[in-house]
Amino acid sequence: MSTRAREFVEAWIEQNVLAEPYLAEEGADTRPSEFVSACLAEADTAGIPRNEIDEEFEDLEARMADAIDQSADYGVDRSSSNSQP
Repeated sequence: MSTRAREFVEAWIEQNVLAEPYLAEEGADTRPSEFVSACLAEADTAGIPRNEIDEEFEDLEARMADAIDQSADYGVDRSSSNSQP
């Protein structure tokens, strides 16, 4: 287990998956794979190899998709609470 890989990815998600909206149109969402590519590139620059991340995240693309959903849910929750008197 690599604590630094987990911490890096979770921090990356927190910094980069900001209030992602739900997609208005149907079809494949390419954002998870785009986020995986960007995250892995930054991890490599930080000296964290892909295999170390793969050991921590069985399916990094699914983790990114979950983060997008959570971000969109948070955005919906915030906007509905702001619209209440």
